[in-house]
Amino acid sequence: MTLDEFLRMLRRRWRILLAVVLGCALAGLVAGLATSSQHTATAQLVVAPSGETPMANASLAPSLLSSSGMQTYAELAGSERVAAAVIAELDLDEPADELAERIVARVPTDTYVIDLTVTAVDAETAALLGNTAAAQASALIDSLFGERGSGLSATVAAEADPATATVPSWWRHLPVGAVVGLLGGLGLAVIREILDQRVRDSADVHRTFGVEPLARVTVSATPGRTAPLPADSADGAVSEPIRRLHAALRSGGRTPRSVLITGVSGQEASSTIAVSLAQLAATAGEKVLLVEGDLRAPRLAGRLGCPQQPGLADYLRGTTGIESVVIDASPQVTTPNGRCPSPVYRRGTTRLGVVTAGSNDGTPVDLLGSGAFAGFLDEVAAVYDTVIVDGPAVLPSSDSVVLAGRAEATVLVVEAGRTRRDEVDQALAQLAAVGAGTAGVVLAELPARTARGQARAMVRGNGGG
Repeated sequence: MTLDEFLRMLRRRWRILLAVVLGCALAGLVAGLATSSQHTATAQLVVAPSGETPMANASLAPSLLSSSGMQTYAELAGSERVAAAVIAELDLDEPADELAERIVARVPTDTYVIDLTVTAVDAETAALLGNTAAAQASALIDSLFGERGSGLSATVAAEADPATATVPSWWRHLPVGAVVGLLGGLGLAVIREILDQRVRDSADVHRTFGVEPLARVTVSATPGRTAPLPADSADGAVSEPIRRLHAALRSGGRTPRSVLITGVSGQEASSTIAVSLAQLAATAGEKVLLVEGDLRAPRLAGRLGCPQQPGLADYLRGTTGIESVVIDASPQVTTPNGRCPSPVYRRGTTRLGVVTAGSNDGTPVDLLGSGAFAGFLDEVAAVYDTVIVDGPAVLPSSDSVVLAGRAEATVLVVEAGRTRRDEVDQALAQLAAVGAGTAGVVLAELPARTARGQARAMVRGNGGG
C-alpha cells in the first residue's frame, strides 16, 4: 500500500479509526477509575552474606547472587506459598491465588534488592500485607540458603509504611488506551480496506481495470416527474463531466451512431447519465434520439410527465408505427408546465427525440434480440446523428447484453461506493462475450441516502420481474 493509498484509506475509514480510539481511551479511563481506589505499599528485602551463619559452601555464593538467582528469589517472594503463609498468619478469608495476584516482587537491575509491592483497598491494609509478606518471604528464602549452607540471608531492609502508600492516578490508563486504540483502529481499517471489494474512486478503477474512467459524474437527487430535457435545467454538477464523456465518445476518429448506457447492478445512475448525455448533445446542435431500453422497469415516461403510451415494445411487436412512438422533446418545443409532449415524428427536423419503453407485455429479451430491433436502429440511425439507448443493468438480466450486441459502443456505469470489483469483472466479461464495443467506464457518485433508496427500489423491481 502506497502513501497515497494509505491516506485515501484514512479519509474513507476515519470513522472506524475514531470510534476505536475513543472506545479504547474510554476503556482506559474506566480502568483508571476502577483502580484509583486501590492503594499500594512496598517493603524491601536485601540478599547479603550473613555474619551469623557459617559459609559451608562459599563457592555457591556467586551463583546464588547472580541475576537469575535473584529473579528466582523474587518469584518465591510473590508465590502462592508466601500468600498462603500470610493468610494463615493474619487469619484472612481469601484464596491464596487471589492474594498472590496482588503481590508483585521485582528485582531492580544490578542489585541484590527485592521490592515487594502489595495492593489493598486502604493504605493500612496494604502496609500490613506488605510487611507480613516480606517477613514470610524472608523466612522462606533463608530456609533455602540454610539448606545449602551458602551463608546468605534475605533480610527485611525496609518495611512498608502506610504514610508512603501510593494511589494510582485515575488518568494514567487514558493515553495507553488511546495508543492501543490507534494501533487497533489502523489495523481494523486496513483489514476493512482489503476485504472491501467496492469501487470507490477513479484510482480504484485505474488500479483494478488498468484504465481511467471516461468521466466522474456526481448524480444528485432522484429525478422528479418534470421533463428532464430542457436546456435550462442542466445540473451544473453533472454537465461538465457529461461534456467530457461526450467528447470521449467522439475521439478516435469515428463517432458511434448508437451508444448503450448501462449499469452493472443498479439502473438509476445510468439512466440519469443517458438523459444528461442526450440533453447535452441536443443543445450542442446534434440530432439525438433517446431510447428507453429497459422494458422490464420503465421510468422515462414518468420523468417526462407522460402517461403510459405506445413505445419501443409496441413498435417491436408490430402493433404501431415509428411515427407513434417518437416524442419530440427538443428543448425549443418542450411543452410548458411539465405537460407531456405529443408523439410526433418529424423526419429530419426533430432535434431531440424520445422513445419510451411502452407496454411491458411479453419477454423483453426476445423483443430486443429480434430483427425488428435491428431494423429500428437502422431506420432511426438514418435520421439522427446519435441514438442513445438507456439500458437496464447488465447483471440482473441479459437484456443489456443483447442491446450491447446491437449498439456500436457501450458505456458501463460504475456506482462509487456500491458496485463491487467482481461485479464489474462479470459485467465486462458478459459484454465481451457478445463482442460489444465497450467504450469505457463512467464513475457515478451518489449521495448515501440516494444509494440506499436505489438499492431498495432495485430489490422491489427485481422482485416484480
